[in-house]
Amino acid sequence: MRDKVSKIAAFVFENGAMAQEILFRDLEEEDEVPGLSEGERSAMDDVAQDLLEDWVNILSACREAVWKKASGHPLESVLRQHRTQTRTMKDREHVEMRLDPERRATCGVSLQVWDDQDQYRVHVWVWTQAKYRDLAQDAVTGIEPAPGNDGEGSLTQTVLTPKEGQLYSDIAEQAAKDLWALARPVGEAISKQKG
Repeated sequence: MRDKVSKIAAFVFENGAMAQEILFRDLEEEDEVPGLSEGERSAMDDVAQDLLEDWVNILSACREAVWKKASGHPLESVLRQHRTQTRTMKDREHVEMRLDPERRATCGVSLQVWDDQDQYRVHVWVWTQAKYRDLAQDAVTGIEPAPGNDGEGSLTQTVLTPKEGQLYSDIAEQAAKDLWALARPVGEAISKQKG
């Protein structure tokens, strides 16, 4: 198993919008790229498979780093429940963990192109059910930089764009640090609330 970002993965992460339009084109919903030969499509499919390995390795490393960061904390056992399966990581481009056994809050790490961005970036987020959103916002008051809000119940933070040669463990350590800064106070606040 590789332990660092490959040259092709770094190129795709840096040029995310283009990769979505060409490399990850859904052939069942969209037509083939005009002028692409069968050999070129085969080569692109091989690259896409290799990239999926990078995605899963990065997201798995992030999950492990979050668990390590939470080691010894009461939230650790909840975070370790219900593992995101490899197939789900590939399809959704994120790994998700519960912050509450009743699913009032979840957290996760994504490797995606978000709305106004043109690169694949590692993002961290904490989602809460609607009635806990004010509580979550209050719990992260004072965190710098202040987390964003996606308008759908998640507090968010963009971490980085993975670069060529960067160790998965270094990416994961930064993502875990940023996620734990959000997840710990929100998880603690929600755990004190009655259903």
